Amino acid sequence: MPDQAHIDALLIRSFATELDAAEQATLDAWLNATEQNVQIAQQLRDAWDKAAFDKPFVADAAAGLAAVRLKAGLPAVGKPMENDSASKRQAAIIEMPKETPYMRTNAFQWVRYAAAVAAVLLVAGALWFQKGLFFKDTNWQVAENNSTEKQEITLPDGSQVWLKKGAQLRYPATFAAGKRAVYLRGTAFFSVTHNPAQVFEVNSNSAERVTVLGTAFEVQFNENQPEYSVQVQQGKVRFEGTSEKNMLLTAGQKAVFNRQSAQMRAVEADANAFFWQNGMLVFDRTPLKAVFAQIEQLYHVKINVKNQEIGDCLLSATFPQPNAAALLRSIAQLYQMQFSEIGDNAYQLEGGICTE
Repeated sequence: MPDQAHIDALLIRSFATELDAAEQATLDAWLNATEQNVQIAQQLRDAWDKAAFDKPFVADAAAGLAAVRLKAGLPAVGKPMENDSASKRQAAIIEMPKETPYMRTNAFQWVRYAAAVAAVLLVAGALWFQKGLFFKDTNWQVAENNSTEKQEITLPDGSQVWLKKGAQLRYPATFAAGKRAVYLRGTAFFSVTHNPAQVFEVNSNSAERVTVLGTAFEVQFNENQPEYSVQVQQGKVRFEGTSEKNMLLTAGQKAVFNRQSAQMRAVEADANAFFWQNGMLVFDRTPLKAVFAQIEQLYHVKINVKNQEIGDCLLSATFPQPNAAALLRSIAQLYQMQFSEIGDNAYQLEGGICTE
């Protein structure tokens, strides 16, 4: 098991640059081990974001230590203990990113980077040293959906969450003042109660997070996939892949973060992304061949279309909570097709003409 100093080093490097596969695997294993580890990583990430590049460097170690201890929720002055590993941790070698021409021409930014590393190490020492203080009063709830149906959860603030099959959500019995933080693995849809005084955060088990005040959106933090994604139904959210890779999204927008390349990009939103949560299918001048393909994917059925030319016809319609057979019957009626069931979860459509 890696020691604390090694974990501190990996966390700091993950904030500033990309880890290799072995290092990322080590860090992921540590993050997945306990909820406390995830909380520690988030505290260090917050310290990094605050210290790295958004304010001038002040070379006052005593005042700096008191400030980061207070921000971390610890007493400004702590009593040293025997065998405290802080000295070892401060002496840990942190591999800095390779020098670039920008760094050579902007030494002040490089100094601020070093200051950020120092600040994170100070917070790390406080967190490891008084680890129990952070978590002894936290009563964490864990909801995991092992069924084939969606699972609905009401959070302490009244926000609602729908978990897709296989998803897990961790949340406190009572939210802390100023922040409502939850941890997601898998896919979930959130309808967040508006509260400007208490931001709502959806965190992955690594460093990615979504920050909102009050809105409705879907988050996909599937750890077995190379990409995480966020799509907004209502309101506004900030999707943070890293401290430098983030995107503000509003209703009807979607972003994807590639965990391997650490790149974030906007992509076309899927009109039926929320079907699993609300059962609503929406098509806007969508070719029938695309409609049939999506129905096969969503309902796990097979559709045999005898008239291939009908696939170019366009469909504009909304279907509230239909089953597959009823949906195909409606489409068949619209386009004068003959509908029949040819087996278990198998259907056939014949003939038909375009209506526009």
